[in-house]
Parts: sequence; structure tokens; C-alpha cells
Amino acid sequence: MTDYSSSSNKGSTSKNDCRNSFTITNLCPNDPADIKCCLTKQFQDWAGNGGVCLNNPKTAATSCDGTFVKNRCPGPKDVQCCVFDATPKTPPSRNVAVYFWINAFIPLYFEDVTKPWPKHPGKTMIEGLTTFLPVFGGCFLGGQRGFSSGEKATARMHSRAWVQIGADMGAKGYKMQKQHFCSPTTKVDCDDGSVKDEGTAGNEGMKFTEVAGGSVTRVSVELKAGAGNPLVTGAPRIDYEGTLTIDRVDRFVEFSGKVDDFPSFKAYMMIDGKGPYNIKQLGPAPGSDPTSLATWNGVDRPFSGRVSF
Repeated sequence: MTDYSSSSNKGSTSKNDCRNSFTITNLCPNDPADIKCCLTKQFQDWAGNGGVCLNNPKTAATSCDGTFVKNRCPGPKDVQCCVFDATPKTPPSRNVAVYFWINAFIPLYFEDVTKPWPKHPGKTMIEGLTTFLPVFGGCFLGGQRGFSSGEKATARMHSRAWVQIGADMGAKGYKMQKQHFCSPTTKVDCDDGSVKDEGTAGNEGMKFTEVAGGSVTRVSVELKAGAGNPLVTGAPRIDYEGTLTIDRVDRFVEFSGKVDDFPSFKAYMMIDGKGPYNIKQLGPAPGSDPTSLATWNGVDRPFSGRVSF
């Protein structure tokens, strides 16, 4: 009988003739990724299934402590591989590049909130918090759009993160860039539609923060962002927040967060240059308007999504 007592040689099985068997990588338990298991049909488990992970000297032909998985060995379809339940998940060798963006925008149409912009057919505006008070009054243009995957679409608030994770990314195992900005806000006369003022909110209330414990296999980033109308003194903020997680082992990118009741919010991502993939789209909550931002409810609408790669 073949001797399976040695499993220290990386890249091949020791003292095994694999000419009549099959080789598969990354499925050996408790060994480096480059150990290979010599799989042969001559062995059976207690149920008569062929194949056993030969790198483990404690594995007997009639006693396999793992799970038999069909159709994972090269060769005939009747070959089955014995792989242990505790098989470590080996991260892919390639780097993963993720581009994530989220924004808040005022939609072109929202019942009882948006109104036609005088002398500008097909475009809309919204009223300020209290139109009868000059300091809070006036009307403001919205985004003049619906949901769009375009990264450059106008938005009240926009946050972006570029994350690369992999073995080539230095000691931390990942690299990151971040950007936040707001599109200009335009105030118009509610009656004749003429432009009265324009301003752009600052991004000092918008931040990405790296979560401790990030590595070459998994990294998380917390996002907390808020900005108000720059033309209205003391205007309440539009807010969104959440955690972006990139996992190279389980191969997914996820954003788990919350947003305000108003206005509309959208988030997308690209993975290795492919996409964009929709994470989540959420319009204004029914019955909401700019005054909803002044409540004490805080950021309470769930806003989450996941994309596998």
C-alpha cells in the first residue's frame, strides 16, 4: 500500500504515484495553499464514495472526517474529492479593486414636494423650510433627474472610495483613497423662476474612517456624512451612514447603512473595472419633504446591499 505518512513537501504529495489519479489545489486541510492532494478512485469512504485526501496520514480509507464533494475534481464525473469540513479558505492570489460611491439627490418629480420651475418646462424646484420667512424662504432647484448609475450625476452629497486589497498592497494589505463633495445649490424666485443665489455646501461633515483590524483578506470602512443647504442659515442636514466591507476570501463587497427620510439615495460599485453594480436605490419616504430633516428621528431608514464577485 502507498505510504502517506509525509505531507511536508509543498507542491506535491510525498511518496505517491499519481499517474492513475487526479490532482487538485487548495483543498488540503491545515496546509499551505500550494500543497496538492493526490486523489485516487481506489479508496472509498464508509458509503462507498471514492477519493480521499492523501496528504493527511490520519485519514483512513474507510474513515473520512470530511465531506465528499462531487464534480470538483478534474477528470471523470464519478470522481469525488474528500475534503475536510475545516478546510481553510485561501484568499485569491490576485488583488481586488473596488470603486464605491453613494449620493443623495433631490428627484425630478416627487408628489406634493417638487413644483414646476417657472419658465423652464420639464424642470422642477422645491420650496424651502418656511417660504414666508426670508431667511428660510425661497425655492431651490433639485437634481432634475431620477436614479442614475453615472458617477458624475449631480447630487446634494456625494461620497466615493477606491479600495485595493491584496498581497501587492504593502504591509496593511490594502490601499484606499476617499473623496467627498457637494454639487452647487441654486436658489430661485418661487414666482418667476429667476436665479437669486448659488452656493456649495462644504464636506467637513463627510468622512470615511478605516475600521481597525483590516488586512489582506478583509477590510471595512465606516462612512458618516451630513451636509445642509448652504443658502439657508441653520438648515438641517441630509445624512447617510454605514459600513463598507470588502472580503477577498468570501468574495463579496457589502454596504450596510442607514439614510434620512428625504431625499433620494443611491449607491453603486465597480469591481475590477466591471460594473457598475447597483447596491441600493431608495426614493424619499412617503409623506416626507425638506422639513423631515428637522425631526429628531435621526438616520433611521435601512440602506444596505451586497455584490458577490
